[in-house]
Formats: sequence, structure tokens, C-alpha cells
Amino acid sequence: MKRSLLALVCTLFSALPALALAAEAQMTVDLPPGIHKSLRLKNLPRGVVVSITLECSQPFTVSVLGGADLRRYPDTRESLFSATVEQRLSFVVTIPVSADYYVVFDNRKAAAATRVKIDVKAQRPSTTPGLDPKPPTHSF
Repeated sequence: MKRSLLALVCTLFSALPALALAAEAQMTVDLPPGIHKSLRLKNLPRGVVVSITLECSQPFTVSVLGGADLRRYPDTRESLFSATVEQRLSFVVTIPVSADYYVVFDNRKAAAATRVKIDVKAQRPSTTPGLDPKPPTHSF
């Protein structure tokens, strides 16, 4: 079931550039103590606004990272967002560069498991002058 939900999230967000102006997914994840898990947001185009709401039974840390920082985790260099979730937290990030991004749920320092309810929404911004959803191309 968890794999099918993750596949649904990945499918929704990978279709965002071509099909829709918005995508949304909800899921619940059990996060045991002493570990971290990540949720991949696949192929997010530059300029997409991602809104995330989290509810939990025990505090944990959440971060939004690019692929390079996920590979270095927990020694990240530049996260798009990072905070401790006590009970409920809502936040918004704007995607700076077209790529895969990861929401990391970190319960490594906790003594107890937590159940996390996740609501993720991604929306293309309305047409904004100077913001091109395509990555810049370079000539050398």
C-alpha cells in the first residue's frame, strides 16, 4: 500500500509539467525512531509552488532537499526548507530549478515512533513576467 501511494505521488507530480496546473496527494507514513525516510517529488519544473501540510503524533524534523543534498544527508549544504514539526506544520516552497526534490522525514533523534499525515499540493504559478518554467540553456 505504501509503495502504491508513493507511486501515485510520483505519477501526479511527474505529470504536472505536461498536463495540469496543479496536483495533490495525501498519505500517512509511520516513522519508527532512529531512522529517516524520504518522499520523492519527481520532475518538478522551475517556478512550481509546493505547499506541504504535516500532522504528527510525536515531534520530528522535516526538510525539503535537492538530489545532491539527499545523497549527503544529514550533512546537507542547502535545503529549501527545514524545521521541527511539533504537532502540525504548513509551509510553502518555490522550486528554483527543474529537478527531482525530496521531502525528508527525520526521526533519528527520537525515542518514539510517530505517525505523519502528509498533504502535498503543487501548482504552477500564474504567468509571472521574467519567470520561465524551462531551465536556462547555455551556449559555450
